[in-house]
Amino acid sequence: MPDKSLDTSLQSANYQTLNISSPFDEKSTAINSQSSASSVSSQSLFGSANPNPNPYITSPALVPDFNGDGKTDKIWVDSQTGETQVWLMDGTNVAAKGSLGQIDLASTVYKIGDFNGDGKTDFLLRNQVTGQNSLVLMDGVNVAGLIGLDTLDSSWTPLIGDFDGDRKTDIFWRNNQTGQNAIWLVDGSNPSQVIKSGTLLDSLDPTWTPTMVDFDGNGKTDIFWRSATGENSAWFIDGTQASKTSLQAQDPSWTFTLGDFNGDFRSDILWRNTTTGENKIWTTDSVLNNVFFTEGSLTTLDANWTSSIADFNGDGKTDIFWRNNATGENTTWLMDGTTIVTETFLAPSSTTAQATFGDFNNDGRTDIYFRDYATGADEIWTTNADGTTVTRTPIAETEKLAPIQVDENGQPILGADGNPLKKWVTF
Repeated sequence: MPDKSLDTSLQSANYQTLNISSPFDEKSTAINSQSSASSVSSQSLFGSANPNPNPYITSPALVPDFNGDGKTDKIWVDSQTGETQVWLMDGTNVAAKGSLGQIDLASTVYKIGDFNGDGKTDFLLRNQVTGQNSLVLMDGVNVAGLIGLDTLDSSWTPLIGDFDGDRKTDIFWRNNQTGQNAIWLVDGSNPSQVIKSGTLLDSLDPTWTPTMVDFDGNGKTDIFWRSATGENSAWFIDGTQASKTSLQAQDPSWTFTLGDFNGDFRSDILWRNTTTGENKIWTTDSVLNNVFFTEGSLTTLDANWTSSIADFNGDGKTDIFWRNNATGENTTWLMDGTTIVTETFLAPSSTTAQATFGDFNNDGRTDIYFRDYATGADEIWTTNADGTTVTRTPIAETEKLAPIQVDENGQPILGADGNPLKKWVTF
């Protein structure tokens, strides 16, 4: 049965006085701030201050940049208390940090985006139990504004995109029970009408999973649909209008990661077979409301290796970082379409460390933040000019956050797998 309450909500969604107890409020506190918590970005409001042209790497709607300086910032969540911190990064230094209070981790999910188009990362907060939604507009480590949105029941899940190409993040809603889909076009800079329009799209069986892409490179988010059976489909979006096309199927044993491996601003697909270790890339070409792929096979790697996307040489073409979770080995592939131009073997790191990525010094090249969830001895690996070497810098002692949860006696709290539970987690 279609959710008529959503249809009503879509027509009336607007600015409201925030009537929920949000931890992200104007009382959020700067801590150990060495620089102004807010800054005026040198960028246009329609792009990143970072010199890299690849939006997967630089867009403040996709990569945290809370003060709009083109340097990737860090989000930290205490998995024990729900406290959330923002760190403004300046290379290997923490320029400023602030606590945004605590969230209920059992019920609250968040997405990042740039909802008012000011080039600074914001939050969408959703309470999956009550259905309440709010936008948290950020300015450095400070909350610049709170906007309450309409309530949607717990069967709806949000994803973010920019469906009308105005460089303000919009919201795609997926009902995981009924298969319904909807788009809210957002203008967070207009408090009198934050939701410009809300539209129900065609439904699609809940066995299909949506992923936000841009297959035609026009700056408007499209949707890549993948079914549990291996079927694939694309919806080309223009505002709230969707044009659909079927794509070639891919066996369910293949998982995917998105990037732009040839630098043409169209989303490409890195496929990995979790059974055989095979890898391949589909580079994208498109005509009006249709998409074509060129497939190129890559080196096979066993199941211990996991991939992440980056751009280590700053050429605007997505590269691949491979990490062996069993041995701690690290390898980078500098890519040009489906060709591995350079394969680099970096130093191994502890198997208790996990990598996250960003450009912390605004040189257009992706750096690596290694979070050690056993010792807290984190490092930033700054990528050097040719993208094949790194400089390793330990995080200052004063910036270290507890890696594991402990009880009142200072003993590690163990999870069901017998390993200590993580405490401060970063993304």
